[in-house]
Amino acid sequence: MRFISIIVLFLFLFGCGESSSKNDEDQKDVSDSDSVENDIEQNDSDSVVAVTLSGSVEKGPFVLGSSITISPVDGDGNPTGQQFSTQTINDLGEFEVNFNASGFVSLEGSGFYFNEVTGSLSSSNLTLRAFYEIKASGKQDAHLNLLTHLIYNRVKKLIQEGKTMDEAVAQSETEIVKALPIGLDNFELSKKATELTLQGGDTPANAYLFAVSSVIIHTALHVDLSGEGGIQELINKISADLADDGELKADMVEKLSNAQLVPEYFQTDSTNLLLTENIEKNLADRFEDLDSDAAVPDLDKILDQDGDGIVNADDNCWTISNSSQDASKCSPVWTDPDTGLMWHNPTIEKPLEYKDVKDMFDYCETIEIGGYSDWYVPSINDLRSIVADCDALETDGTCLVVDDSCIDVDTCQNDNCDPDECTKEAGPEGGYYWKEGLRGLPFDNQGSVFIGDNSYVSSSFSEFTNPDGGEEGSGEWFYYWQERWKLNFSIPKVSFEYGGGLIRCVRGGTPMNGICPDGYTFDDSSCKKDSGDTGDTGDTGDTGDTGDTGDTGDTGDTGDTGDTGDTGNLPTSSPEINGFLITFYYISSPGTNVIVVGDFTTPAWDISGGIYMESDYTSSFLYVTAEGLSCGQHSYKFVVDNVWMADPLNPEDDGMASPASLFTLEKGAGCQ
Repeated sequence: MRFISIIVLFLFLFGCGESSSKNDEDQKDVSDSDSVENDIEQNDSDSVVAVTLSGSVEKGPFVLGSSITISPVDGDGNPTGQQFSTQTINDLGEFEVNFNASGFVSLEGSGFYFNEVTGSLSSSNLTLRAFYEIKASGKQDAHLNLLTHLIYNRVKKLIQEGKTMDEAVAQSETEIVKALPIGLDNFELSKKATELTLQGGDTPANAYLFAVSSVIIHTALHVDLSGEGGIQELINKISADLADDGELKADMVEKLSNAQLVPEYFQTDSTNLLLTENIEKNLADRFEDLDSDAAVPDLDKILDQDGDGIVNADDNCWTISNSSQDASKCSPVWTDPDTGLMWHNPTIEKPLEYKDVKDMFDYCETIEIGGYSDWYVPSINDLRSIVADCDALETDGTCLVVDDSCIDVDTCQNDNCDPDECTKEAGPEGGYYWKEGLRGLPFDNQGSVFIGDNSYVSSSFSEFTNPDGGEEGSGEWFYYWQERWKLNFSIPKVSFEYGGGLIRCVRGGTPMNGICPDGYTFDDSSCKKDSGDTGDTGDTGDTGDTGDTGDTGDTGDTGDTGDTGDTGNLPTSSPEINGFLITFYYISSPGTNVIVVGDFTTPAWDISGGIYMESDYTSSFLYVTAEGLSCGQHSYKFVVDNVWMADPLNPEDDGMASPASLFTLEKGAGCQ
């Protein structure tokens, strides 16, 4: 009996030891291996199969050595605790891993990537996820990309609600195409998101993935202004937003739309515009550098950047909403049916430009637009001829400013030049008070153009009454050669501009004025009086008779030499306050980038709303003039080539360790 008990005990111990060894082996974490032999107990253990999973991870393609993690999940999409890890094998983001599993798995890729919008490697890591279902053994492909990441939370939610993986993925993909404001409303994905790759050729489905990727990056960089570090936050927000019902909140839709759409009114440059040609070239160059012969998908077959229901590739003018495909609407010129004057109508190829007074005349006289080269700077009379639906500012309106007739600021700039009945940004053409068919700038900060100021500068001088004799000694009035009348078509008013502004050239009429008025000549940086005539030399007196030597006649007086105009000097203080005009100066040569930022810029103390300085063309100092500031004390700094500093020409500061400069606008000085 004792012998039998010993045998039973031996068998029991031997059996337990084998089971323990087997369990320990099953619980190993599998990592950093291209070949993994491990049985995973998920769903039915009998269904575990050997899998070779290949694919890629790409925003743009992830770089060599990016991490790839495969995690089996349960029927609700939650991790079971097992993981298989590997790395991308090249800079195309490709990977391959062997393992044993079945059912649902979660894929995750993390690393740096090629940014197709900037054309360079990313400065921040990015993590992308995807769900995949293993249904059979053998070799199979799955790609991680932005679409798989965006639908990840929605797929998980639908699985938890009882959908099969196929049903959840199909529904999520249908919903995201409908939710994202990218592509036409009738677009449908022809493949699963895990089958899409930027290296898969120029198919509609791959092009859609490329478009989503480009728009989202552009949103982070140029709408959110969050940089590459903000891309992860943005895509996670979109994924979380879609999770409950497959729809996006209105503010997210608007944000993504703004990132890709061309503004109805063109900016001074296309820096922040999503340019498909540049993005495609960036990706093509990357493929070439990596010896890949992959064809870059065509973004223009997906994007409709002017919102007229026609994709760029089929649109005769992709930057201007034109559902009728009327070719005249794409023209860079517009002819006024009332006056016959032809005006520059901006396009991406021929945008509006900001010019100093010195340069604006040469600019219009030398530019070629629409095949014409006889352009000139419009007078205030010309600008008033294109006003619409604001009677006071139209030709013969009650605003008194008229070139060659009434240009004195005190007399002619009456209340009707800023009419209350013409509401801000409520004009008939997209908020503008001008005639149908004209285009211009959007209503936001345009860098060197003052915030909210969509004014067009004219060639017409503005005069200032000066009872003390006048700057030029006329006794009645004086002028600054850079002061010109301007007309704002969005905040409708006629006022005057110091230094320059937006220029809209015109042709077909009579040019008026120039850099300097009659009797003055432009010399380097200022208008100088023409030199007066030199006086006649007096006659020499007669010589006396011989004998007693007579007195020698007096020599006549030499005539006075005419006055020479003053030479301009460097500024010695800043800012210069002239009524409601505040001019900041910085002594430097052209090419230095100087921005004024302070409590009066919008947003306050934000460089994105700063006012850019311009050159005075003497190669010695920069300047910019602001107006419309509130009364009281103001603080500001200069940002000189990205370095913040106080104004070197202003001794008054706030006394802080990193001081800001101060100035005060007294009540009654024209401040608000």
